[in-house]
Amino acid sequence: MELFFYVQMLVWWMSGQLKRIHWIIAAWLLVAVVYAETTQHQLHFSYIVREMLIVRHIPFFAIGILFYRICTRPQELWLNLALMALSLIAISVSLAPVFLVAGLVCCTIFALFITGQLRWLRARAFVFLGQISYSLYLLHQGIGYALIHRLEANAVPSLVAVIFAACVSLVLATILAYGVECPVMRILRDAWRRRRLPQPGLDEEAAPLR
Repeated sequence: MELFFYVQMLVWWMSGQLKRIHWIIAAWLLVAVVYAETTQHQLHFSYIVREMLIVRHIPFFAIGILFYRICTRPQELWLNLALMALSLIAISVSLAPVFLVAGLVCCTIFALFITGQLRWLRARAFVFLGQISYSLYLLHQGIGYALIHRLEANAVPSLVAVIFAACVSLVLATILAYGVECPVMRILRDAWRRRRLPQPGLDEEAAPLR
């Protein structure tokens, strides 16, 4: 689902439509509600549209985008809050009640973060976990579950199996984050900065034209 989301955002960015992100979010939420209603009434809804637009999860992605915009564009506060409320309504309409609870918990944590109430997370241990979090997210389920099942099949107690799998996942995530993810991100960011910086030679040539 993350890949489909990234593809969507790439399409909006390349087509110059990210400036209309609020309209895009409103359309996402409308599609999510329509999907829920068709499912409830046992009507057909396109499988391709559902999966490509990640309709069942898109309100959560919308909440993340809106909190980011609250941080970066405070002048849009009320618009972003209104769409956030609509996102929670869409979740309550289209998903089981437990997902609304999850959405409210996420909103509470994000609100605490952007209002500066979670400064204790700057502790070195949490910064480290944040640095490896994406690699850990990618690895923990496939590798962690496989290890747990294999160990339990060999009569290893479940608690020991879980602790061992967690330790292995942390070690592998650290290697992946610092050996691959961080260096690649530096290369990509440096390339992006060079692309955005004005070229001295081109500026000199363009000066007479100005």
